[in-house]
Amino acid sequence: MNKTKLLALSLITAAALITTGCGKGGDSNTTESSTANPNMTLEQKIKALKPLTMPGLEIKTIQELDDGYYIKLKAPSQAGNRTIPAFVSKNLKYVTIGNVYDTSTGKMIGLVDMKSKESLAAFTLGNPGNGGKFYVFTDIDCPACRSMEKYMSENNLLASTQLFVYFYPLDQIHPESRLKSQYIMSFEPAQRAAVADKVKSGQDTNWKTYSPSKEVIDQMEEMKKIADELSIQGTPSFYDENGNALDNDIFIQYLMQVNIQQRVDNSQNKDSNLTGK
Repeated sequence: MNKTKLLALSLITAAALITTGCGKGGDSNTTESSTANPNMTLEQKIKALKPLTMPGLEIKTIQELDDGYYIKLKAPSQAGNRTIPAFVSKNLKYVTIGNVYDTSTGKMIGLVDMKSKESLAAFTLGNPGNGGKFYVFTDIDCPACRSMEKYMSENNLLASTQLFVYFYPLDQIHPESRLKSQYIMSFEPAQRAAVADKVKSGQDTNWKTYSPSKEVIDQMEEMKKIADELSIQGTPSFYDENGNALDNDIFIQYLMQVNIQQRVDNSQNKDSNLTGK
């Protein structure tokens, strides 16, 4: 088997969640003491590395790669505990906080099969078609989320693309978002998109007196687990079927191209019907 070459990228936003300094979370760190004791297990040695012993930080999983170790860390954030990826070199001398990419494929290590998570979505927007399927995590009170949703709706960008919507309330920034999301989740899946629109517009304020059931709380927790697996940095966050994070602007450009192609195809089909070919 060919040796996989890895590239670890430091994310300033990820580092900021676990440090109080100015972006020092992505610095390489040399740790001699953790490898000095031959009786320590590999897991113990990795857990003893200096940047991974910060208060509030917890190692969830360790995956061995050809050139080192892919680590999933649990760290506090605005939305509660979240998962952050990290890479540790094989000799345990260097640690980088941030997404880890396989340079032979260009894909992130530790991706999530989003197709298997579709049943956990709050609701879907758009229509299945040539554009494929995509997945978004949104905060109901997020201004950027609302702006993007409005733009996609006004320009009919989901005419032939299906978008699975998951709630990711940022409690510290939008304290009402969680209860609004839970209220929306109390409705049948087919009704939730319409209810969400009414809640966002202020037409429906019944969420203020809503008391979430255990079922709804559990459904929200399942969405949060997916978000943790994806190491979401904020909202809106878009992903493809393999859990690859998508740039918001590039995603919108893709939808526009799909729509243009769809109109061209429809026009050609119409012409063919008229000419009988």
